[in-house]
Amino acid sequence: MSRLDTILPPLPPAGSIDEPNPTAEELAAGQVSDWPQALDANQALSDMSQPFALNAEEEQRFSWLGILAKNATFTAKTASTLWLCPVAEAEVLLQRWVDQQILIEKQWLQSSLSPFQHIYQLPALLQQVAYTGLLQLKQLEARDVHAALIERYQTLTHKRLWHTLADDGYIHAHLTWHLQAADRCDEIHILLQEEAESGANGWYEACDRNGYTAFYCRDVNLAWQLAEEQYEQSPTQAIQLQCRYAMMTVAHHRLVTRLPAPLVGAFVRQQIWTPTQSITYLELIQDSQHQFEVLQDLIPALPTTYHPYLLSVIQRQSNAAHQAQSLCLLAPLLETTLFPDLLKIIPSLSADFYKAIVLREISAQIPTPLLDQTVAIAQTLSPSDEMVAACGIVTRWPQTTSIYLNQLINSQTDEIEESVCSEFLVAVAPTISNAQKAQVLEVINSIEHSSTRATLLLHLLPNHPGLLSVTFRTVCSIEEERSCAFALSKIVPYLSEVEIQLTLNILEKFEDPLAYSSVLPPICKHHSAPNITAKLLKIINTLPAERDRGQALGTLFPHLSPSVQTEVKDQISAFTNLTAKVLSICQLANIDKSILPTALHWLSQCQDSNTQFRAYWTLSQYRPKLLPAALTAACQITDTDTQILAFQQLAPQLTQEQIQHVLGIAQQTTRKDKQQRMLNSVIPYCSRALLLNIQAHRKQHPSNQAYTSVLSTLKTQLTSSELKLSPWEARKRTLDSLNALLPNDLLAQTLAATFEFTDKADRAKSLSRLLPQIHPSQIDYSQWCRILRQLTALDYDAFLLNIPKLSPLMEYLAQPEILHCTVHNMQLIHQQW
Repeated sequence: MSRLDTILPPLPPAGSIDEPNPTAEELAAGQVSDWPQALDANQALSDMSQPFALNAEEEQRFSWLGILAKNATFTAKTASTLWLCPVAEAEVLLQRWVDQQILIEKQWLQSSLSPFQHIYQLPALLQQVAYTGLLQLKQLEARDVHAALIERYQTLTHKRLWHTLADDGYIHAHLTWHLQAADRCDEIHILLQEEAESGANGWYEACDRNGYTAFYCRDVNLAWQLAEEQYEQSPTQAIQLQCRYAMMTVAHHRLVTRLPAPLVGAFVRQQIWTPTQSITYLELIQDSQHQFEVLQDLIPALPTTYHPYLLSVIQRQSNAAHQAQSLCLLAPLLETTLFPDLLKIIPSLSADFYKAIVLREISAQIPTPLLDQTVAIAQTLSPSDEMVAACGIVTRWPQTTSIYLNQLINSQTDEIEESVCSEFLVAVAPTISNAQKAQVLEVINSIEHSSTRATLLLHLLPNHPGLLSVTFRTVCSIEEERSCAFALSKIVPYLSEVEIQLTLNILEKFEDPLAYSSVLPPICKHHSAPNITAKLLKIINTLPAERDRGQALGTLFPHLSPSVQTEVKDQISAFTNLTAKVLSICQLANIDKSILPTALHWLSQCQDSNTQFRAYWTLSQYRPKLLPAALTAACQITDTDTQILAFQQLAPQLTQEQIQHVLGIAQQTTRKDKQQRMLNSVIPYCSRALLLNIQAHRKQHPSNQAYTSVLSTLKTQLTSSELKLSPWEARKRTLDSLNALLPNDLLAQTLAATFEFTDKADRAKSLSRLLPQIHPSQIDYSQWCRILRQLTALDYDAFLLNIPKLSPLMEYLAQPEILHCTVHNMQLIHQQW
């Protein structure tokens, strides 16, 4: 595992060493930094019958390990700090203890990211022995021993600033736990306020630099909890700290939302982030759509050991469509042992349609022993949705075909949709026996649309060639030209020359030029007789538009005789539409090399960047040296949407230098949504260095408009609150403010209903709209705490705009100087974030 993938147990009570095993809920909530390792973290040495002997110095050193957090991993650098000895000396002793089975040596999942050669863990039973021995040895209270550890670490800092402390693979994950255990909670608030030389938040910068963002988030949550608990002793201090941590939380969320989903997956693949870092960011995302997009990119990027976690994330999603898509994406990567857990999620999906889609898509991966369970889930669905699921089941287990075929035949009219019936018959077509053919044809004949009947017959044709005649007649009866053309393209390989002539007669009557494109290639491939190609040329020459004619001639060109090819080249050279001429000649140049100079000549005459790109792209498929010219043309396209499509085509073949050029264009794009799409097109192909460049660009500060507006409003409120009003003026203001307020009973019902919203963002927006209708006296302290935490689901600017709405509640719950504290906190957070 990597630096991020150390065991991060839940915080125990202050002064206690006992920490429970992580629960499934904690794992799913991201409270354990590397849950695959945490699952067996408490599996201490089961056989403690073998005694181990330590000398006096070793016993003292061993006892110091007892102060470490239970189940935590540590390094020789950690031990050297505790033991006040060189790291190399500590490493030798730790390795010997591993050999003696006193310690467990853990493995990094991504060794290339680890600055430490070895990491260790003390079994839980031995840790209790060490902890007890330490207290007896030092004759101190637990908090004093934790304080001693803190002092040893603080001597390694610069000017006693914790963010300057070097990473040792342990302390960043557990510093706040030790501070709490040492009864120095005030120092946690100071820690989270430290400012780095860059002006940023020091502790966040340290954690982010070392890949410990998860620990930072947990530290903020702990400090916020401590702030809530000190309200009775110091109301103003409690409220101002809560507001500070709320602002820090939304400021951090802002960093998360700026990361494009493909960038997160690319960071994991390029080992810029460890899996745990990506999970931390996933959990912090407030917007459900963005979280889903990030999850989609992480599913193929994360190691298989994280698949149980992914299942838990999918289960927690509120959008059934997102759940279904995520399950379908994860299933092909999932280990066999996890499929029972996956099948347990499917019945919880909110609609039969999504349950059916998932069963259909994942059936190919479901182990055979789970057939009965899979069928049982399908049987709970509506008849039409059960048949959707059956499309996958019969493909995975052909022995079930007869059951579902009989069910389809015996179903009531309109009980199963025609499209579903068609999909099922397509699925079973390869396995239909001669005995079942009559039943299948009966169902097909009952279908109204000829295009659907033709499609089904075409799927039966490879295994039942006797159906050619009825299939051809059905195809020819399709009225819609493009549907007919598509069906003809599929049946062409089976047709005789006479039937091909009939097909050409149908093509002659087509009025839609696009209908030709799908039919020409198979006819040219399977039927290249001179009389057939001559008739094809005659049909093509009836097309009115030169672009359609040129594309069709280019498709036919490789199958023509040299003399006819010369006629086609002359015909295209006579085109008056420059775009049609350039694109058609470039298409021919990929087949006839002698045409290339002519193609490049006419291409040089074209001024349209989009046409230039399409032409150079066509040529570059056989001549990679022309790819830079295609990129140059793409960079000059003025329509951003067209340019993005061009970059999507080019991206897989671009060098890193060329991709950097595309990134430069993306940075100059003013529309954020289009900039995002442009970045998404090249991110999967970026090197590690380019990904870091993208990340640096995304960290630029957004507009200060909301911050400036809110700060001005708060200062105005501050001035107003300092005015000395007469009793009559105060009474009038109070009565005026109450006119728009909800009555207590209605407010209580509204709040209760709002808190029950499943979507965090919707819940926060509703509370935001409700705030102006609340009189401070209607809200108690516990409700205030709950409201403030819910509002952090808003984006950064929206949260700031809610601070003036919160100020009456803050003044009511604390002292008037709370507004001064709020202004100071805003300025601090804005400066550091």
